[in-house]
Amino acid sequence: MPFDSTQDSPRSLPAAPTIEALKKQAKQILKAHKNGDVSCCAALKLLHRFKGKSDAEIINSALKLSDAQFALAMDYGFAS
Repeated sequence: MPFDSTQDSPRSLPAAPTIEALKKQAKQILKAHKNGDVSCCAALKLLHRFKGKSDAEIINSALKLSDAQFALAMDYGFAS
């Protein structure tokens, strides 16, 4: 399942988010990255180290679960 994200505006958290659902979303980003799926790149470009990088550069970079979690938090509008 590709991860869908937009850079134009932060996504809204679900009405009753669960930690399990958020963990699953972060793992989806990590899996998409590992599989070379560029659908994860929009969210990852929110990370300072990926700003201005091409999708190919992001896909070819190492990524940890904590990176995916931080990118997801930023995608939901959290600064840190």
